[in-house]
This record gives sequence, C-alpha cells and structure tokens, in this order.
Amino acid sequence: MSLCFFVTQLALTKHAADVQLKVSDLSVRPLWQNFKIKKVLSATGFHQIGLLLNFNKTPSRKQLLTAVLQFMLSVSAYKSQVLLYRLDVNLLGKSSASKNAASPEMSKLPSLTPVILPRNQKLGFSLSDSLTNLTDYRLRMSTPWLSRPEKPEEMEEKIRLARSKSDVDDEFKDHIERAKTWHQITVIAQANESLAKYGRPRTTPTKVKVRSGSTASQQRTPVKKERLLVIPEVDQRRDYAGFVLQQRMDNIDVRHKTEVMKLYLPYIQTTPSS
Repeated sequence: MSLCFFVTQLALTKHAADVQLKVSDLSVRPLWQNFKIKKVLSATGFHQIGLLLNFNKTPSRKQLLTAVLQFMLSVSAYKSQVLLYRLDVNLLGKSSASKNAASPEMSKLPSLTPVILPRNQKLGFSLSDSLTNLTDYRLRMSTPWLSRPEKPEEMEEKIRLARSKSDVDDEFKDHIERAKTWHQITVIAQANESLAKYGRPRTTPTKVKVRSGSTASQQRTPVKKERLLVIPEVDQRRDYAGFVLQQRMDNIDVRHKTEVMKLYLPYIQTTPSS
C-alpha cells in the first residue's frame, strides 16, 4: 500500500503541480510518518511548511522526481508506465481486485497487449508536459502472434484503433508533402532568380535606374545593384536549405511517433498478465 501511495504522491507532484497536498491527507500521512519513506521524499525535494507538503521545483529536483517515479513504476506490479506521461485517476491510490475486475478486458487488447519499453538513455531524463519525449520509449506488442483468439468486442476496439492510427498517418503524410513542396518551391525560386540575373529575358521588362556618367562604350551600372552570389555561397545556401528540410522532417517524425504513442496509451497493460 505504501508503494502505491508513494507512486501516487510522485505522479500528482509531477503532473498536477497546482494541487497542494497536506501532511494530514490520508494518502500522504502514512508516507510522511514513515521515517525511511520521509527520508527518500526529503532527498527528492519535498519539505514540510506548516501543514503543507511542498516540493522544491528546481530543474534538478524535477529531473530527480521523474527518475524516482520511473524507478518506482518499474518495481511496482500494479502501476502502469502511463503515469510517467499523464495523470490517470484510474491508476492512482491503492490497487484492489475490484478495480482490476471493473476495468473491461477489451480495453487491454489481450490479443496484442501493448507495452512500453525504455530505450537506452541516461538516468534522470526530463519529460515535458507536451509529451515530446515519448519517442524515448518503444511500443511493443507482448502477446505472441495468433496465440490468443480475438473476441468480437476486442475486434471492434481494434478497428477503431486502426482507423484512428490511419487518420494520424494520413495527417502527417500531408505534413511531409507540404514540407517537401515548400522546399522545392524555395529552391526553384532561387534558381530562377539566379538565371534571370545571368541574362534570361523577363516576360515583363522593368525600368531600372542607372548611375550617371556612363557612355556607350561603358556598361551601365544600376543604382540598386545586387551582388551576385559566388559558387561557394550558392552551395552554402543549398546545404543550409537541405539542413532545414531535414530538421522539419525529423520534427514531423517525432510528432508522428508521439501521436501514435498517445493512441496506444489507454491500452497499455497496467497489471501483470496472467
């Protein structure tokens, strides 16, 4: 029970910082009165101010809080890794057989049983509220292929999930196409501008003011003459344009993976499979 309350305390502090807890609360009092648990909480960044249990919200303490929460979730048999990313009231408090029995089996997708596995990373990473670091984790299906038959209810749930994922995939395909189109339009416009400077005739000639003092044997110099780019400068611009395009593509890929992970979060296994 203490471990469940401990995880609840960390999750509330991480995702609901505006919620003010008191040491007299039913879920906090058993923790704060336990000397060993109080020592861990104090080392994490908690301290008592009157009847309030305050958390020191420095970047290093927030990082430590996330690391401790991740460790406690890994050793807990009844708490889900979902609490790392968002606050789910169904996962707070102590676990009970009635709560587990009340949750519908189809919400777990027993023929798939999706789980979240951490990638190789340093301890104490920081997860932002926007879930941008969900890509630090891998989504895997723990049920072997065709080892468990599907029920009609689960099939309907999987169809809804597949349609939602298809919508997300189509949306981000549009983002990729727009990024590529933007890059092509920009590069072609720059190339056309360079070719025009080198003598390609314009469809609508414009009047250009030139500097005085020129003769028929001298080339007239425009008043607003733009310096032509040399080859290394053109190459540098194109390289940078390619770099910007790759950055956009990487950003779209991260957002796509994050949205897909969000779709599967409600189906993550929260209790050990029997």
